[in-house]
Amino acid sequence: SIRLFDVVKKYVDPSDYEALKKDINQFMLFSNVPTESIVSERDRGIVEILDASKIRIYEDGMKWTDAIYRAGEPLLQNGSIIEHYLASIISQTMYYSPYMFITDDICLAHAKPEDSVNRIDVALSLFRQGIPFPGGKTARAIIVLSAENNEKHLRVLNDLLTFAEDRENLQALIDAAGVREVMEI
Repeated sequence: SIRLFDVVKKYVDPSDYEALKKDINQFMLFSNVPTESIVSERDRGIVEILDASKIRIYEDGMKWTDAIYRAGEPLLQNGSIIEHYLASIISQTMYYSPYMFITDDICLAHAKPEDSVNRIDVALSLFRQGIPFPGGKTARAIIVLSAENNEKHLRVLNDLLTFAEDRENLQALIDAAGVREVMEI
C-alpha cells in the first residue's frame, strides 16, 4: 500500500496525505485485491499479507495443540501450507516452547520453511480464555507465520516485533471486540 500511496500522492494535497494512507490501507485490508500485484514479494509486510479472512476470535478454551490447528486453519484453507506444517509447529513447540512467544501473551507459531509451506502468509487468532502452553506460558493470541524460505518473512517479523514493542497496541489487540477492530489497530 506504500507503493500505491507513492503513485497517487502527487494528485492529492499534502495536507490530505495521512487520510489517504489510512483509506488505502483500509481498502487493501478489507478487499480481496491481490497485493502481490502492488507490492513486491520481498517487501510484503504484515499489513500487506494479513487480511480479515485470516483473523479468528475464539471465546472457548482449548488444548494448545487444538489452538495451533485452529490458528493455522485459514492458511490450510487458502493453500499457503499443508497440514504437516502445523504438525511441525506442534513438534517444535513441545521441544522449544518458550522461544515461540514474542511477548507474554503472543505466540508466533512457525516451523522451518521446508516443512510444507507453499507461500508466505500470516494468520491471527485471539483466544479469550487464554491457551496454556508447555513451559508455563499462556497465549491470548497465536500468529501462524509461513514462509517458503528464510528471507521472505523478515519484513513480517520486523513488523511483528515493532508492533510487540508497543504495550498499548498489544492490549488493544488482545481486547479487540471483533475482526474489524483488529484490522484497525
